[in-house]
Parts: sequence; structure tokens; C-alpha cells
Amino acid sequence: MDSEWIEIKELAVKARIGVPDAERRAPQELRVDVRYQIDSSFRDLTDRLDATIDYSAVAKEIEKLVGQTEYRLVETLVAEIADHLMKRFPMRKVEVELKKFALPEAGYVSARSARERSAREKLGETKPEPDDDGKAGS
Repeated sequence: MDSEWIEIKELAVKARIGVPDAERRAPQELRVDVRYQIDSSFRDLTDRLDATIDYSAVAKEIEKLVGQTEYRLVETLVAEIADHLMKRFPMRKVEVELKKFALPEAGYVSARSARERSAREKLGETKPEPDDDGKAGS
């Protein structure tokens, strides 16, 4: 299962981010790459959406989180995205890369963050936060 990942590449999001106040005045486009693992093997999903983590729901969560506040550092935002996804969805592992187009002489600047469930969490001693309909990470 370590070789099975679900990936979202180059998700465009708008964020108010930057150290100078002027840079945070208007939202700027960032790109987010996310890859995550689920507990089940892909062959065990039997083609059922409810047996996996819907990548559309993951993308919407990222867009919502990024758009709701201001950030100074890409490092802070990428860590918050990774933490939030682990709380919101029953992911086994998640890796997030956040790309900001801040330097004219570079393609982008990026920061990465990764999280993995602890053995306790895998055994069910802690659970993801339920969403609005009471289901964990649907």
C-alpha cells in the first residue's frame, strides 16, 4: 500500500499571503500539490466512492481553509493545510507542497509539509473530526 497514492496537482487557490501588509491586500494565486494515502488497498475499494477519500472534497477543504484568513509565511500555511487535512479526513499519510510565485527570476518558491497517523490513531484511539453531517471525512 505504500506505493498507492491519490494526488491533486497544481490546485489553484487564492490567498492573502506575504510579509508586507501591501502584499496581503489583494489575494494572490498559489498552487497546491497534495498526495495522500488511504487505509485500504485500491483493489479493496470495489469501485465505491464511500470506501475512499473523495479528492473533490479534499480540494474544496483546501480552498476553504486558504481563503478564510491571512498568512505571512508559506511555511505556516502549508503546515496548517497538512494538519487540517489530517484532522478532517481519515488519511494515513499526507504530503502537501505550496507554491508561491514571488520571485520574478524564479518559477516559484515552495514549502512542503508531511504528516502521518500515529500508531494510536491507526488503532482507532483517536478519530478524524466529523463534518457537518456527522460523518468523519466523507
